[in-house]
Amino acid sequence: MEKNRVLSLAILFVMLAFFQSTFAEERYFQYKDYQICYEYFPARTEFQDDTPLVLVHGFMGSRTNFYPLITKLRGKIPIFTLDLLGFGDSSKPKVFTYSRSNLAESLASFIENSILEPVDLLGHSMGGEISLFLARNNPHLIKKLILVDSAAYSSTNHIPGWVLSLKPVSAPVIDIFLLNRPMMKYFFNRGFLSGDIAEERFNSYVDSALKTKARVVLALARDNEGGFKKEEIQEINIPALVIWGEDDKAIPLELGRTLDQDLPHSRLVIVPDAAHLPFEEKPEVVSREVLKFTVHENSK
Repeated sequence: MEKNRVLSLAILFVMLAFFQSTFAEERYFQYKDYQICYEYFPARTEFQDDTPLVLVHGFMGSRTNFYPLITKLRGKIPIFTLDLLGFGDSSKPKVFTYSRSNLAESLASFIENSILEPVDLLGHSMGGEISLFLARNNPHLIKKLILVDSAAYSSTNHIPGWVLSLKPVSAPVIDIFLLNRPMMKYFFNRGFLSGDIAEERFNSYVDSALKTKARVVLALARDNEGGFKKEEIQEINIPALVIWGEDDKAIPLELGRTLDQDLPHSRLVIVPDAAHLPFEEKPEVVSREVLKFTVHENSK
């Protein structure tokens, strides 16, 4: 009986440790009249003074997209993961310019007023372009920049082409024909993944996407500023790590190579057997490279 009790307590402890290592309490940062939802995962005592890592999701994503990566990194560095305005559990203002500059401005405010120190910044897809915008305009807020399958250039701006084509379409039409579970599954299966992932993780991406309002999708198309010019990328002097899924069809590897070449202080890591979400399909590879770059490598 006593052995069974000890075993039950041990199993309960392991389960609690697992959930604590994956999830943190939701917090909210006040930005103007809006709220930005985020989670904070502290580092172990010996790593508390390390540079915080901020994770920025892509189009129709959320902070939960990074849970597999956070599970690998938690305790080793301080981590913040947030929902951009218009996404996830953050405010979705009706009157707001959803340009990359405004989204970058909200991110800058979060870093300056909530974290209170320069950070290492990881941006995925649309989040990568927003991170590039922040790097150009507020370089003092970023120590190191990590771009994962990032949008960057005018030919691959942070708003997918199918969204731009929606400009003349009304919000109710988008709600009915686009923002539904079968359609979201269709889009995620087209180039976002190279193989199968757990059903619950796949559903988490669909759930994140469905939290996006039709009016936000239309506003992103309306307020789109296009991508960067080559010379604008070349002016970013922050040490950078470019991570790319080898099989990415949404933003092909060729553009990752170009981005790596144009960034003055960059290194490229290609992740085999991964597509547009390498931190989901190969979190052990991405976490290893992130730690190597942020903790073990000196700034270039």
